[in-house]
Amino acid sequence: MVLERKLSANKSAIATLAQRISQLDRQLAHYELESDTILSAMAGIYVDVISPLGPRIQVTGSPAVLQNPQLQSKVRATLLAGIRAAVLWQQVGGGRLQLMFSRQRLLREAKTLLSRLPLTY
Repeated sequence: MVLERKLSANKSAIATLAQRISQLDRQLAHYELESDTILSAMAGIYVDVISPLGPRIQVTGSPAVLQNPQLQSKVRATLLAGIRAAVLWQQVGGGRLQLMFSRQRLLREAKTLLSRLPLTY
């Protein structure tokens, strides 16, 4: 949420983000959402637009696993999705305190939604 605030305050970053996401939309016409191409593009958006805005997010784990470029792209794409979720949360009037006090209810809803999804491995 800190990065979302910094993004919202930086109009040039918002413009760049919008442009890069529109490019991503064009790529989605040719590639599946979970393809390496799309994940790499999303990771590139995170690295180029979001990462310079604020504190670096440290991911812990096995160095051998974390050095895998595909995994790095997935993590960065997920972080970009988290920023998007924070933007949407803010747009509908959500805030830090509301998130903090509604954690249990949100967790229950997330578990309900996840239980409805088919498992694909």
